[in-house]
Amino acid sequence: MNSINQSALALLSSKPFQELSAFYKQTTLFNVIGAERSENRHSAFLRWLLSPDSSHGLGTEPLKLFLRLIATLKWGQQTFGDVLYRKVLAGNYELELLEPIEVEKSVGKLETSEKAANKDRIDLWTVVCLTYEEGGEEKKHAFPIVVENKIYSKEGKDQTNKYYAAMINYIDAKKEETKLDYSPIGLFLSPDNQSAGCDQFADMTYQQLLDHVLTPISFMPMPAAEYSFVETYIHNLGRPSDNSNHDYMPLAISQEEKQLIGEVQQQAGELIDEMLVAVYGSKMSPIFGKEQFKELDKVDEERDQRLLQELWDANEDVFKAVAYQKYADKKKNLAKLFKGNNRDTTKYRVCYGTENKEVFPGKRLSKAMAACAIFKAYLALHPKTKLKELCKAFPCKDINAYYYDNYYADLFYPYLPDQVDDNGAQCLVFTAEKRKGVKSLACWDFYMNDNQLLPLANGTEKAMCVKMWRRNDFDRLIDHLEKMNEAITVEECL
Repeated sequence: MNSINQSALALLSSKPFQELSAFYKQTTLFNVIGAERSENRHSAFLRWLLSPDSSHGLGTEPLKLFLRLIATLKWGQQTFGDVLYRKVLAGNYELELLEPIEVEKSVGKLETSEKAANKDRIDLWTVVCLTYEEGGEEKKHAFPIVVENKIYSKEGKDQTNKYYAAMINYIDAKKEETKLDYSPIGLFLSPDNQSAGCDQFADMTYQQLLDHVLTPISFMPMPAAEYSFVETYIHNLGRPSDNSNHDYMPLAISQEEKQLIGEVQQQAGELIDEMLVAVYGSKMSPIFGKEQFKELDKVDEERDQRLLQELWDANEDVFKAVAYQKYADKKKNLAKLFKGNNRDTTKYRVCYGTENKEVFPGKRLSKAMAACAIFKAYLALHPKTKLKELCKAFPCKDINAYYYDNYYADLFYPYLPDQVDDNGAQCLVFTAEKRKGVKSLACWDFYMNDNQLLPLANGTEKAMCVKMWRRNDFDRLIDHLEKMNEAITVEECL
């Protein structure tokens, strides 16, 4: 058993992997209804969590935790002032809502602009009043709070500036009526510390929300159903999203999950990186760096490449979560790579001749089969071609770096069905410099089915063509074909 097989077996059998895999396979209400990353659903949950009269029965405790977190962010101490700042951190005050917590609050209801009422809506809105003691006197201070919640989308033009202006308008309208002091609080909630367009807004991440609000709440006694709401939401923050755009970037990771991911990463060693290269190829180079990528791009056998790809496909939720933590400083690069399943799944149609005859009629081909079709099309146009002439027409050295750097000198070898080993497969000899004289089973590296074999010398001989084509190698094949100026077309299909 080779090292990759051994590493894979050890990893898949390990307790941390099994626990993390089971965690990601759990079904939650959020993924059942396809709302793992729905901003509106997240805002609705936060309204339930922070509202003192919600069914969790925790009263103002969740909102107090939320205010404590706000106090530690940008503008926190200036907003609350020295005395109240300390009391908010300690929780030494009373709290009431002057305005209920609302989602999708129309800005037009906070000011007189009808235009704003039609389109500008605040994700979360409330007004809290804090009562506290200072110098033996009872004091009150009110805080309009706006939360702009961004998961995938970007801030609209002047969005937070409009919301801040709306809070100021609200304060101007209310302070004479209530005789209270007011200070506005603007929050920009996002997974990756985005910044609001309005400088008066403080940035808050979902990780901060999890660490300082949700996790403490999960320790508090509450009814079983409500406790499951909180646990499910925490699970959803770290669980890879499987909605239509396949953005697997976690919003926040619990401490328990971090520990499991760390243990899986330690157990896996370089296996995660080898899988990333096998699946995403050269697109991993900017993440690893050129030198590390070159080292990882040297998997010994095509069968290992396929095993790595299969491992990834079967467990991608786990491995993507580990990759995000392992390369935390490259999260945005990984998000772009993983979003929409960024593998190359393009299908092709290969035609030749003046009549544009299709090589495999009606079929949409992978890169590997499209390469085979290109060679068949060339031989249909040049039926007398012999093996050496075909190898010269399509030199492996110039086209397929995967094979030339590691295995074979040519893309084509004779099909000799009478020369087989005990496994019933034709045996070849590696011709790459570092593997000269090493035997290889042709079935791993070459197409050998009847419809895939290449007819040479007017059909009197048959040849096999290699079947491993990475994106860059396939692109080189297409460039080479264009330079040959043959009547062969390769069309991308939907």
